[in-house]
Amino acid sequence: MDMRADSPMYRLGDPGGGLRDNGRRVLTYAEHQHQPVKKVWPNR
Repeated sequence: MDMRADSPMYRLGDPGGGLRDNGRRVLTYAEHQHQPVKKVWPNR
């Protein structure tokens, strides 16, 4: 089977190439939190 990871890892907390240790804060997918959707209906 092609394109299979030999050792899969949880990498949602990894900011990615070029963004690690560059002196700036990077938001990763692991830090992202779901915000509830507000349903706002226009008055008609």
